[in-house]
Order: sequence, then C-alpha cells, then structure tokens
Amino acid sequence: MLNFLETVRVLDSGYRWDVDVFVTGRAAVLTALKPTALPWKLACFEAAKGQWTGDFLAEPCTLDLTFTLDPVNYKRTALFNLLKSTVDGVARALFAPARVGAGEWDCADWWIDYLVARKVIGQDVGTRIRVGRGVVPTEPVSELILHVQVPGSPPPWPGDAAGQARVLAWKETLKTIAGHQPIAPCEVAAGFNFNVEAERFRRSDLDNFCVPAGQAICEVLFGGVGQQSRLVEIRSSKGLASGAPFTHVSAWRAEL
Repeated sequence: MLNFLETVRVLDSGYRWDVDVFVTGRAAVLTALKPTALPWKLACFEAAKGQWTGDFLAEPCTLDLTFTLDPVNYKRTALFNLLKSTVDGVARALFAPARVGAGEWDCADWWIDYLVARKVIGQDVGTRIRVGRGVVPTEPVSELILHVQVPGSPPPWPGDAAGQARVLAWKETLKTIAGHQPIAPCEVAAGFNFNVEAERFRRSDLDNFCVPAGQAICEVLFGGVGQQSRLVEIRSSKGLASGAPFTHVSAWRAEL
C-alpha cells in the first residue's frame, strides 16, 4: 500500500476527479444534533449525486475535503470534528447500503482507503468535495516533527463505554511511545496510516479512525484538548496489515 508520506506527485497536476463539487454553508460538526446534521448531509448527498452517474463504487478510492471557514470558526473548530456528516452525505451518493436493512446513512464507505482533509479561511464558507478512484497523488512531506509506529488495532470513534476504553488505551500507547513532545504554538498537519486486521478492513470507516487519532496527536504536541483547532490538515490511509495491526502516526508544520 502506498503511504501518503511517500507520494511525490501533486494533487492538482492534472488528475481527473470523478466528483468535484462545492457545497455552500458551514459543515455540521461531529456532535451536531439531527436538525443541524441532516440538512448538511442532504446537501452533500445531492451535490455528489449530481455528478456521480455510475453504479455504486465498490473499489478503493480517495476522498479529498477542503473546509472553508470564517476566521472565528476556523480558530475554534477541530478539523476531525467536521468529517462525519460530510462523509455520510457523500457516501450515500456513491456507495451501496452497508447491508440489508441498513439505515439511509449507513453505506459501504469502507471503500475510502485514502482520506485527505484540510481547513482554510475564506469568505465563501463551504466545503469542496473531491472523489477519485484509486490512489490520488498528493504532495511530499519533509521535516517531520513526529513519526512513530503505534502497535495494536486502531480504535474508531467510540459508541459505548467499551469503545471509549479502547480509545483511551490507544491514546496512552501513542503518548508513551511518542514521549512528551510539546512544540511552540503553530498550525500542524498529521498523517495517519492505519494498518488493520483482515476482518476489519472492509467494514471499518477511515473517518471514524481519524477522530481519536486527531485528538491524540494534539494531546502529544500541545498537551491538552484546548489546542485541537491547530490541526489544520489530515492525510490518512487504511491498509491491510500483513501481521499484527499498527498505525504510523506523523506530524509536520502545516503550510497551507
């Protein structure tokens, strides 16, 4: 599997995206209630469906998201908290239902093997959504400020107490391996390369892995949850572990 950190081409070097749309409005955050989350999901679904005319996708693909925020929300919104509702909306347009009897937002978006997300400041608040089949090229990274391997199965965003316990244990493992690496306040980007077990590979959603991982890397670099908005770019990938599962975690100073 190709790791984003090892890719040498540039996203806008002529690659033809299967979907490339801009959805106007502020993206719903992870904890948004249904009256806020549902309209945003529907807006993303309708925009993606308007360009995607083929059958449901059933092959590895890349999802690239650019969230344009006003200055106030840029400074107070964690990037990983913007993923869930946007991915749900896009997934309903592109992927088949996850199983017979699944809810309308429960789709086979486990085919997203590469997820890139960033937030920027701008006057036209909204989200650019791009989807491409296979591995979409990205920019090379240099001068990493953190690069470690975390053993164990990466936990998704928890839905119960047992899941929360797994998230806390994984965070503590990362902190132990990375050590205390506080840096001067700055904006950072992160790379997550999740290598998961065969039985989880095609039933685990990449965006759900990014939330605990994003939280954890902010705690390692900045020492607390109050600095989560400093993470402004995420490059994540999901692969099949050949042996025991693990995650490569990297960070570098952002240059958006």
